[in-house]
Amino acid sequence: MIRPARTVRTRPVGRGWRGLAALLVALALVAVACGGDDDDDAGGTDSSPDGTTETTAAAGEPKPGGELVVGLESESAGWLPGKDSQSQAGLQVMYAVFDPLMAYDENGEVGPYLAESLEPNAEFSEYTLTLRPGVTFHDGTPLDAAAIQDNFDNYLKPPTARTAAALAAVTFEPTGELTGVYRLDPPSAAFPDLLTNIIGMPFSPTAAAEMGDDASSHPVGTGPFTFVSWQRDSELVVEKNADYWQEGKPYLDRITFRPIPDEEARLASLQSGEVDVMHTVRQAQALTEAGDDVQTLVDIGGQSAMTYYNTTTPPTDDLRVRQALVHAVDQDELISVQGLEGITQPTYQPVAPDSPWATDDAEAAYPKQDVERATELLQDYMDDPDRSDGKAAGEPVTISLVVTAGVASLNDLGQLYQESWEAVGFDASIDFVDQATLVNRAVGSPPDFAGDYVATLFRLGIDSDPDNLYTTFYDEKAGGNIANWSPPEAKKLWDIGHTSTDEAERKEAYAKIWTLMAEQVPLSYHGALATAIGAKPDVMGIPDWTLPDGTRGEGHPTSIIHYVEVWLDR
Repeated sequence: MIRPARTVRTRPVGRGWRGLAALLVALALVAVACGGDDDDDAGGTDSSPDGTTETTAAAGEPKPGGELVVGLESESAGWLPGKDSQSQAGLQVMYAVFDPLMAYDENGEVGPYLAESLEPNAEFSEYTLTLRPGVTFHDGTPLDAAAIQDNFDNYLKPPTARTAAALAAVTFEPTGELTGVYRLDPPSAAFPDLLTNIIGMPFSPTAAAEMGDDASSHPVGTGPFTFVSWQRDSELVVEKNADYWQEGKPYLDRITFRPIPDEEARLASLQSGEVDVMHTVRQAQALTEAGDDVQTLVDIGGQSAMTYYNTTTPPTDDLRVRQALVHAVDQDELISVQGLEGITQPTYQPVAPDSPWATDDAEAAYPKQDVERATELLQDYMDDPDRSDGKAAGEPVTISLVVTAGVASLNDLGQLYQESWEAVGFDASIDFVDQATLVNRAVGSPPDFAGDYVATLFRLGIDSDPDNLYTTFYDEKAGGNIANWSPPEAKKLWDIGHTSTDEAERKEAYAKIWTLMAEQVPLSYHGALATAIGAKPDVMGIPDWTLPDGTRGEGHPTSIIHYVEVWLDR
């Protein structure tokens, strides 16, 4: 067996940023094969699109068979698109059971995956979807335009769906057995990105209707693995889909996903052999130092680790309080306490610093550590007789930070926030909860999605076209708008970015949004997110999955694994 090298890779941040002409070409691609299984068994160095390199091993031909045990950072509420919100842990399972209609390749272009093609009109107001023939869901239900419409109308589009805001301007109409048209008003050049994620993951309408509320815990997709069982907080098991539409795939017979919330316990489980693969958003440094019996793949993209402030709940509904909270902390110290010093860097906007959509204006406007200014702003709020929290002038300002329990680095991070806030005069505390509870409290419930928190640690960002944050921040009552922040001036700018086909105009609009966000701080940052995958040396193919036409896929963004081409060299 040839052992894969340890790799630390900075992912290209230009995903989807190659202009509208390139996007049109990518969307018009039609996959011509269901295989794409060309293996290069000569080891070497692959150049990534941003000029970095990744060392690969001469692994030989994939071997069928074997079972993989995967350690996840958290449990999930369920796996029904439209109903259940997904963390990175949940998406690990989703990409095993479901296929996306579209997918990103290694060059950052959107191409057909489960779809055979997706073709826009000249105005980007209509997209014609053509599905692959002969694909069925795990229960035998055919994947056709009627299934897409059922998913869309009954699960993704209703007002109570978590995906409703993203699809508010979209309708879907079948035009044939395997064809249909998405209609957008207003139009959007970035719409195909939605079909690379849970909105574009078809599920069996037959199974969903039959199981009702239980559909969340019994996922039925078209993916490479079929659902077997789920014991909440213990394990979820999937097995090889013997009738998978991509011939010869998947290679593994079985995957067992185990939630292990404690980061140190998850790493110890990998080192002891209790799990074969783990993912983490907190222990990139520890994995790189774990030794030769662990292969490590670190991903640093446009996503950021951040703290959200609920702009509709006192006292963080007041700009003075939010600015004081941000001025009180040192982002470099926040990065260091996470053990990521030298791995990641400060960030000041929801895109990577070297993204073509980034702006220096946002960095200039973002409140850097200034203890004196933080104290002044807090005192001004405290002395205000009409302060929003209803307390008498002069009384302390109370802040509770919601943090995921049982994660050492997050606990340390939360304590640093608490100490920094108390140092300038806040009465600060930490509310430790499990991750599923944190997500639900942060997102809130329909129809208003108000959220049940004042401040919380979360993560968000964008590696693709910023339009994909349109529904996140456009509507203060959208499920993804955790901060409930949507000022009128930002809405006007989002509309420009959403509808314009002039790239310069769009860049200017997004630069103004990031700057406005830095000024009003509905969220603050504690570094660009460094996620990582740890795997035993005999786990092969994690970065190497391909689109059906043979184009290499985007790898493992935010350390989410596509298990369709993972195999064991045993």
